[in-house]
Amino acid sequence: MPPDNIITFVIMVLLMFAFVVAGNILLIHLLINKAIKCYIKPLLESKGCIYVNYKCPGLFSHGDFKYFNTGFTTMSGSGKNRFTIYACIFYTDKIENTSKRSTAKIDIAGLSVKNIEYSSDI
Repeated sequence: MPPDNIITFVIMVLLMFAFVVAGNILLIHLLINKAIKCYIKPLLESKGCIYVNYKCPGLFSHGDFKYFNTGFTTMSGSGKNRFTIYACIFYTDKIENTSKRSTAKIDIAGLSVKNIEYSSDI
């Protein structure tokens, strides 16, 4: 290969890698927003709380959970693809008028939310 073709190939590979990473980040944020809209906000409202914001604790962080799960378990017991996302949920309690935080463990199978666990009682 001439040098121009090698440089073009390297640039193409780097661009594809950047698109894959950006797509994964976008997908994770979309799934977290879906979990918040469909599951977390209704739970908070039923307990008399107001949702404020969320923050991702990081790729290998598990937030306030005592045990560590990397979130990269590729298969569940039934053979379906699964992964776990952790999100720190910030909310305000209307009764006590205090700001609180809880980590949500969101189990994803396919492109749907299968289960949500919380690190503390909401």
